[in-house]
Amino acid sequence: MPTKLAAPSADMHAAYNKPRMFFLSALALLTAGISFSMRTIIADDLKTTFFEPINRLHSAEMLGSVLGVALQLAVRCSTSSGWAGCWLGRAPVSSSGR
Repeated sequence: MPTKLAAPSADMHAAYNKPRMFFLSALALLTAGISFSMRTIIADDLKTTFFEPINRLHSAEMLGSVLGVALQLAVRCSTSSGWAGCWLGRAPVSSSGR
């Protein structure tokens, strides 16, 4: 018995505003690069100022924990703003659904 495959549906991404999506993705890459650069620049100063006086042996581990939390927050914010950008970049849909 032959199995019939369903016809492919219309591309759901066709209604997205592609230049706006490109701009948002470039902006996300730019801010990610800047944030990693800033983290690299201040990491040694944070470690020597705040964590080495507390515990010299585990100061790098404490620094990694603090910067890891900041990275998680940044990733969650960028993910949610990217998701919102997908919906903001869409073309308006008519009330008839076409």
